[in-house]
Amino acid sequence: MNQSALPLLTLFLTACSATPPVEGSKAEVAPTATEVASAAPPSGIRREMSQEDCTGKGGSLVGDIGDGATHRPEFRCPSGSPPIGDVPLGVEGSVCCL
Repeated sequence: MNQSALPLLTLFLTACSATPPVEGSKAEVAPTATEVASAAPPSGIRREMSQEDCTGKGGSLVGDIGDGATHRPEFRCPSGSPPIGDVPLGVEGSVCCL
């Protein structure tokens, strides 16, 4: 092994052997509600929202009739637009439509 690579290998092994933070420690900081709300979901994935969030944005709830149609990426609201979020309400869940 090359002598100049030894310090880098030592640094790498030391960094990899560090223990992860304990759950609930200060190193684990939950995002604020504003950060969560402003984060755009990946394409094709809807964010989860409450019934109050939905109606507060001017939306209305469309429930799933039990066939899972509202959870499919191709589902469209009665207006023709895709839902803006999933609302975990009831057994089947709902989506928020504008």
